[in-house]
Amino acid sequence: MLVLLLLLPLIPIVITAPAGATIDTVVDFDEYVQISGQFARTTYTPPVNEKEAEKWSMKVKAPDMAKRTCEEKLTLALLTVCAGSCNTGRQELVSKELCNNVEMKDAEIQGACCPEMLPKKTKKKKNSNNST
Repeated sequence: MLVLLLLLPLIPIVITAPAGATIDTVVDFDEYVQISGQFARTTYTPPVNEKEAEKWSMKVKAPDMAKRTCEEKLTLALLTVCAGSCNTGRQELVSKELCNNVEMKDAEIQGACCPEMLPKKTKKKKNSNNST
């Protein structure tokens, strides 16, 4: 038994692939995963039939915010736009606007409270084809 325990670290652990090849190292295993597609991190999502999507999709009206308290308006706005928190210290500016029933766009709230959530604008490169 002692001899078996001493020899165990010396015996390479081999995983057999379906094609009959062996996987001896981590690099071999990574190549096997890339080639075979097994052990993928995500599962296949079938395409959605458009008729089926129309059947089950719903149109939802925006809630009436006039009857809500100031704290509720602020909480709902931040949950919707900024994942729940205002991390720039400018929450008072947003709360004054929302509590005075001034309508703010999502981009305005994001710019004030969570500018990192704003979509990044990409500049288009000019195509410099110098044709003569």
